[in-house]
Amino acid sequence: MSVTRSRGSAGGRLWLLAATLLALPLCLDAIGDPDLWWHLRTGQWIADNHAIPHTEMFSYTANGAPWVVHEWLAEFLFWLVRSGVGLAALAVLVALVTLSGLLALALRAWRNGASGFNVGVVLLLGAKTMQPVTGTRPQMLTFALLCWTLYLVDDHLRRGGRRIWLVVPLVVFWANVHAGFAAGLALLGVALAGGLLDALWQHRLDSEQRRRILTVAVTLVVSAAAALINPDGIGLYGLALSATSPGAHQLIQEWQPPNFTSLSMLPLLLLMVATLATMVMSRRRLRPSHVLLTVVGIAAALVAVRNIALAVALLAPVLAELLPVTYRLPGRPLVLPLTATVAAVLAVIVSVVHVAEDISDAALARQFPVCLLNDLRASGQQVNLWLPYGQAGFAIDATWPQVHVYAYGEDNALGATVISNYVRIAAGVVDQPTALQLLATSRTNAVITVTGSLARELLGAGWVQVATAGDQVLLTAPTLHGVGAVSCSAG
Repeated sequence: MSVTRSRGSAGGRLWLLAATLLALPLCLDAIGDPDLWWHLRTGQWIADNHAIPHTEMFSYTANGAPWVVHEWLAEFLFWLVRSGVGLAALAVLVALVTLSGLLALALRAWRNGASGFNVGVVLLLGAKTMQPVTGTRPQMLTFALLCWTLYLVDDHLRRGGRRIWLVVPLVVFWANVHAGFAAGLALLGVALAGGLLDALWQHRLDSEQRRRILTVAVTLVVSAAAALINPDGIGLYGLALSATSPGAHQLIQEWQPPNFTSLSMLPLLLLMVATLATMVMSRRRLRPSHVLLTVVGIAAALVAVRNIALAVALLAPVLAELLPVTYRLPGRPLVLPLTATVAAVLAVIVSVVHVAEDISDAALARQFPVCLLNDLRASGQQVNLWLPYGQAGFAIDATWPQVHVYAYGEDNALGATVISNYVRIAAGVVDQPTALQLLATSRTNAVITVTGSLARELLGAGWVQVATAGDQVLLTAPTLHGVGAVSCSAG
């Protein structure tokens, strides 16, 4: 190998290293997911009780309803890390898990002929595309596990061997950290179908390739059966199927189709358009699996924002393999990639510092009604609290079991009626049933809301404004006494 080629290869690897480091800050989001807090509280309950809950316990509107805790192991592990080394360390750890998934995609593409430079570019685009759904959340485990199992399937279809059986224990673990394992199994089946179509297209479906395809198929069937090793058995599959409809999650924006007028969706649009364009430009290298994975990935992303991570897992390797870009050596071949690597290291350091700032007491007080919640907790009374959906998880972690909330992120357990009623209350509706009637029938005795129509209606009905914090107010029903011990702004 010539010196020039060796340096070019080293330059490509350095570009890939720089891209990997730059991708880490894009994967790092400590408290962007409002569900993080009740996940942590669930993990603490599991640790304290040495059991897994099967009935809803954080709300007063659906308390005791059947609850399939499909993320129980992730919640326990999250709590274990937070309680042991802190929330910042948990955020970094989950970011590294997410990054490992992107690296699995990179390895797949690199092994299939993509250059280090192209893989690095696509890895960065994939990380940026996923940013709207990336965070400290169990869903990132689904992304990473999907990427690594896709790697194992692709590896077996190309080289054979016994590593394909690692998929079975990975799926068992997956089924206990997130219900996304069911969609993951379906996508592994799509990858297997793509491998079969490639073999037929290239006229190489010999006995060895047939054996590999059959082995992968058997592995997936065994994995699907092994996934029943979870606290809810076959019920977990039922939850996974019922939770796939965006209409079942009307309060959660990421379950809705992407809005391409939003700047945050532009990387997704770029990824889809770039992948389709490279497929047209690289028709000689195009395989049926490329087409199949691209179609499925784009379809999934168009259904719901939440599926963007799945789309990245399917589209990014295709784009990296087909991208018609060549890294041209500059006069000093390693100067630019070395500079980019140093800059990436600095970016990682800065992002970790920002995470520590984001979880400081002052930062949390700006994002959540900390003082108002402390006021309720200081009363020593049982409180049924209505507050904004995005703040309910924090309230659970901070005040449960003394305070129960109206609605929070586990909308599968709460049911459609509770969610619909929450929406009516938030809007302060005055037609039947009114917001006040819904609060009364649910035995709500405290409300945290912004100053507006709902607050005015409550004051007109005899509720007491106890305190304010920023633009939010704490109001209590006449039946709730003793609130107001903590000094927030006077109401």
